[in-house]
Amino acid sequence: MAEGEQFDVAISFLSKDSDTAETLADMLAPLKIFCYSRNQEDVAGTDGMETFRDAFRHQSKMQVVLFRDAWGQTPWTKIEQTAIQERCLAEGWRGLFFVMLEDARRPKWVPDNEIHFDLTSFPMEQLVGAIKARAKELGAEIRPETPIERARRAKAKADFEIETRDLFRRAEGVNLARDEASGVCARLEKELGSAGDELEVAYRTVRAVPFNIGWTTSNAGLMASFRSSVNMLDKDAAFEVQLFKHDIVLPGEDRHYNWPGMPKRHCHDKYKVGRKMRMGMCWEIHSGTFLSSNALADKIIDDYWSVYEESITNPIDWDS
Repeated sequence: MAEGEQFDVAISFLSKDSDTAETLADMLAPLKIFCYSRNQEDVAGTDGMETFRDAFRHQSKMQVVLFRDAWGQTPWTKIEQTAIQERCLAEGWRGLFFVMLEDARRPKWVPDNEIHFDLTSFPMEQLVGAIKARAKELGAEIRPETPIERARRAKAKADFEIETRDLFRRAEGVNLARDEASGVCARLEKELGSAGDELEVAYRTVRAVPFNIGWTTSNAGLMASFRSSVNMLDKDAAFEVQLFKHDIVLPGEDRHYNWPGMPKRHCHDKYKVGRKMRMGMCWEIHSGTFLSSNALADKIIDDYWSVYEESITNPIDWDS
């Protein structure tokens, strides 16, 4: 590995794609990978901005971008994008590898002749092979895992699953999940409130307990709460989100609905509690796909404003 390079591959991704990034990092073993969800110990206690920048600007042979439209617009991916741009301008484009996670246009600064991989059309196994081939061209040592490395990884995974099952049977697991749900609710309250203030949209909100929230405007309402038994996280433990295409009466309000049939739910989603190696406590959005608490909050915020927009363009006809 060249002087100053600690990693063969550095992966840049939005928080909502952390599970995809983790899966990719596992499948690229035994290459040395920088993936924030598994390198948090390297970032903790440092200037996080400089650590992220160095990983992509100086310390990796290859930079893989898991791309969606929002990539490069969040605080951390903006830092990573700048570092990648500087690296490409100084050393060329061979180290950059774009992976398309949706039908979106790559940034204008990426040359049209640069190869990209469409993960919506081809399987993860082909992506892994393409990255390994490029990494080898850039000087990475490509070798299969040794039996000892494979056994060590399998044992760590099995130990983690046993630890998770034990944790979920105890009140400690419930408290950890409540803390994560409280973080989601705090993020919803802050981000929705900031957007409402900026748009000059009147809104009301209530948080009777830290892990529940109600938030509403005249066009759309949201109710979210974490539900579980007190002493253990059973199969029904989940963060539940209900969205409405109309104003809702919040808990504790002395108000009433004006039309029969209200409240009328637009959608009701349940995100089960999960726990992943290096990601920690997280939420299952559908089978096998998990989001961190921050990523789940981002998803719920996007869903809310989509319902808000739809309530304006296609309002409920209460008279029909």
